[in-house]
Amino acid sequence: MSTEDNRFWLGTGLGVLGLVPPIVECLKRDFQLAALYSLVLLLMLAWFFFSLRSGRGPQYATLSMKKTLEIVKADGSIARMRREQHIRVNYGQLSEIWCRNIVADGCIQNLLIDNNPPDDQKRMGCLLSICKRFGTPLFKGQETTIVWTYELRNSFPARTEALEHDVKQATRYLELTIVLPVSRPCRGASLHELIAGDPDKLLPNPVIDMRGTVIKAILKHPEKGRTIRLTWEW
Repeated sequence: MSTEDNRFWLGTGLGVLGLVPPIVECLKRDFQLAALYSLVLLLMLAWFFFSLRSGRGPQYATLSMKKTLEIVKADGSIARMRREQHIRVNYGQLSEIWCRNIVADGCIQNLLIDNNPPDDQKRMGCLLSICKRFGTPLFKGQETTIVWTYELRNSFPARTEALEHDVKQATRYLELTIVLPVSRPCRGASLHELIAGDPDKLLPNPVIDMRGTVIKAILKHPEKGRTIRLTWEW
């Protein structure tokens, strides 16, 4: 919450508290007037807490996140990532959105957002974050879909590999898909939920289709703050 917001809520709270002495005084003289003051006070308190609650939490919700990793070469040297994120604004106006903390074992190249270069990007160590700025801000209740794409070089060389997704916003639907070369199909796959990097529980096994070349896992309402890891052998 910004400094201006804090001042606003502080002023509102003091204003509400300022109604208490008149109510007490009126109660001594006129019960009906005191009841009216009390009703006004209750309505103001209800509005205060509703406004405070509606301005908390993430500014937008992810209604669906579809993350697809395509391994282009059988040795894992070239891969493509596609993240299709459908969001809805919870409050205020949303002028930009970030895909934060992109990380890979290899090299990340050719980053695009809706087929355009990022409007901004930041790097902290091995973590890369990219930003899309909206031409027209989005307001409460409005929805949009953002497609984030990039290439990964030399990121999947091992026989056992994994795709991870950090659940950072309230997410209703999560879909993780791995597309493998025909010459190197999947031999087995598993899905785990992690807390602070350690496996917490085994989730239902992902579906392996198309003769082992497509692995898909679907989760509804994954818990915020957890990491979902899709592991496969090939």
